[in-house]
Amino acid sequence: MMDSVPMVVFAGQVGRGALGTEAFQELNVMAVTRPIVKANYQVRDITDLQPTITQAFELANLGGRDQF
Repeated sequence: MMDSVPMVVFAGQVGRGALGTEAFQELNVMAVTRPIVKANYQVRDITDLQPTITQAFELANLGGRDQF
């Protein structure tokens, strides 16, 4: 957070059907990363992917955390 280097990170997860079931190697990525990111997105529908990516890059190019 102190370097102010914009990043967009794509993280994998267990399959949609296994979310919230404590499946093998499932991790609540949203909760773990929340304290250190401007925003989290969990895309569950492929039609939401492109608008979400666009929004993520726009947000990454804004100034500090307090400007979103």
